[in-house]
Amino acid sequence: MKKKIITLLVITLVVSIVQPKYFLESVRASAIEAPIYPTKDKFYDGTFILNGENGLNYIGYDAAYGQHTTYLHFTLTDLNESKKMENVNLVIPILPGYVSRSQSTIEPYINLYSSNMDGWQEAGTSLSDIPKYDEVNDFLGRQSISAVGGVSVRFDVTNMIKNQLGATDNQATFILTGPTVNDINVNNGTGIKQNIIMLDERESQSNGVPYLEYIYSPHSQPTGTVSINNGASLTNSTNVKLNIVASDPDNDRIEMSFSNDNTTWSSWESFSLMKDWSLSNGDGEKTVYMRLKDLTGEQSVIYDDEILLDTTFPFVTGVTNGGAYKHDITITFNEGAATLNGAQFTSGSTVSQEGNYTLVVTDDATNQTTVNFSIDKTPPQGSISILNGAGKTNTPLVTLNLTGVDANSLLMQFSNDGSTWSKEEIFTNNKTWMLTNGDGIKTVYYKLTDSAGNSAQYSDTIILNTTLNSNADLKSIAFSKGALTPTFTPNILSYTLSVASQVSSIDLYPIVEINKATLKVNGVDVISGNKKTIPLSYAANIIRIDVTAEDGRTKKTYTVTVNRAKPSNPESVNPIPVQPENPTPVKAIPNTMLPNPHGLPVATLTVNEDIKLYQLDDASNLVEAKLVRKGTSLLVYDIYKGYYKLADNLYAIPSPTISLHIGKGEVRKDEVNVYDKDGRFIRTIKKGQEYKVYSYDDNRYAIGGGEFIDVQDGVTYVFGWITLTERMPLYKPDGTVERTLNIGEKYRLYQADIDALHLGGGYTVKRDNSLYTFVKN
Repeated sequence: MKKKIITLLVITLVVSIVQPKYFLESVRASAIEAPIYPTKDKFYDGTFILNGENGLNYIGYDAAYGQHTTYLHFTLTDLNESKKMENVNLVIPILPGYVSRSQSTIEPYINLYSSNMDGWQEAGTSLSDIPKYDEVNDFLGRQSISAVGGVSVRFDVTNMIKNQLGATDNQATFILTGPTVNDINVNNGTGIKQNIIMLDERESQSNGVPYLEYIYSPHSQPTGTVSINNGASLTNSTNVKLNIVASDPDNDRIEMSFSNDNTTWSSWESFSLMKDWSLSNGDGEKTVYMRLKDLTGEQSVIYDDEILLDTTFPFVTGVTNGGAYKHDITITFNEGAATLNGAQFTSGSTVSQEGNYTLVVTDDATNQTTVNFSIDKTPPQGSISILNGAGKTNTPLVTLNLTGVDANSLLMQFSNDGSTWSKEEIFTNNKTWMLTNGDGIKTVYYKLTDSAGNSAQYSDTIILNTTLNSNADLKSIAFSKGALTPTFTPNILSYTLSVASQVSSIDLYPIVEINKATLKVNGVDVISGNKKTIPLSYAANIIRIDVTAEDGRTKKTYTVTVNRAKPSNPESVNPIPVQPENPTPVKAIPNTMLPNPHGLPVATLTVNEDIKLYQLDDASNLVEAKLVRKGTSLLVYDIYKGYYKLADNLYAIPSPTISLHIGKGEVRKDEVNVYDKDGRFIRTIKKGQEYKVYSYDDNRYAIGGGEFIDVQDGVTYVFGWITLTERMPLYKPDGTVERTLNIGEKYRLYQADIDALHLGGGYTVKRDNSLYTFVKN
């Protein structure tokens, strides 16, 4: 500004000496904090960009140069963002003599603008480095100034500074403009034409440097944070926990309130570190808002956190829960990770092996879909017998005796021609069926279908002869000793007969009324009128006589109880001693809990040579009861004093002439190897073959004759089978109910204990022997 500026400075100095404390103002009620001074300043005179000139920046118009604009930059890091800002002023001291007006009737003034260009360079001289602003949107106010100066101009910039504190750079830039060419009489007279305001440059550190003056509220707002489920990104439930941190600069008690939409808020409540909260319904991104309030009513800014709500379960294709399949299946799922029977499983994989499976698919939000299914490629096994194999009948209404075995539940159908079938029905062991009309050979076809769709067909034949006699009466029964009570008559079916103690056997001669009827005595065929000798024990000896009429279906059963007297000298009745017949009393049955906790048979005894069975007499001594022939199989329930306890209070002495197996197994893959006790290969067993299991451990099954099979996939061991006679709940491994099993359904039993029956895969039913029938394997 050449000599004109120097002249102004001299005048300013003189006036300053005369004028005392020209810009002090009255003290505010609230404490004013230490001022913040510019970190950058410069001005533009319409031609040049200058980092101050002679320690001054300029605002306004000078005809000798042009329009002058000053730029100020402040760093706001000294402001405490945790405190509530009550007021911020930009204070511009105008020293005496720092206003120069010539040939202008307009009072000097300052227009204040903000700019978001905080990165400008103080030493920059390029026009592109000048902060830009919008005259309308960035306008902060206008203040007029006495032409003499000696005042401080204050602009309220509270809102602008609060906004800047919310920004990431914590900086503020101001643009100061003043009178323009329109405020000067440029066409009148000569000499200096100007309306200029001068400001001390920041480097001068004088009391004419602009500064920010700010005041904190005596009651600052509380601050805090909120996070959902400890900052989790996903949840599968609308019920979440909010984790809250809050503090108040004034140590006031804090209250809190929450919202799902930033509009409708919960009631104010006392601050706590955790809050149960319900998200809005519907999957998707959810935001929870929190506000805080202290005792004075000061409210915080609104805090929030986000979480993704996903309540949708993974979708599985290719298999359905409870499904049974007779072929390979390919399983896909739309999200998450999966396990199949506990092992990792990849979407799109194919399952081929037979067995029961549990697929568990879990997505990122821990939604879980569980699918239980089975693969069964093996047709069911079964048989049909008409009238228990009678071979002939005199009526077309017959009873079909059926068997059916499969890993899954079974349905059955029947036909008289193998083409037209009855409706499917749940498998049972007996079925009433009508043969086709007309005497002759009749065939009944029987089809079994399991839940996987595998089917097998069986048949049996019988001769229908409607002229066959249906008389199943005995004409007479004669005994070699004793007399029947009551006297024999064909319509009385039960008799008694007593003999002396020395009678060890008795002969009987049964005669049928009709010669074409057939006889069985104690299960053994006898020709009418022929002798049958029965050994007697010192107890009640029951003789059963079964008569089957010529028609093959009409039957009668007569029983004679022969009481053999005990000797008068008790010493002559010797209980069977442990020595020498039973030199090593049996103490255990392999892999079996004794005493028996569940009441089901635990093993099967096979008679390899004829043996005697025994009963307990009144003195609890074992006495001979009956003879059992080679090849007979008997169910073992427990051990009593070293003997095998059988049904009907009968006992068997352990001996080399009997063998005991605890269950059976089946090969369900192409073949398995059989080894000796030292692991040397012996032979192979093909798919579908059964084998008896005598004992087992974690590694192998003992299948008799010193042979062993390794425990592996495709090899099963079954304790027995149950068929439901009442509906029963099926329990999952975790003890919850999977579903209800229906009457007639049949299941493999792998283990039985005092409370439960184990059906495989960890699934169980409650032990209640009245709700099912049991067949020992």
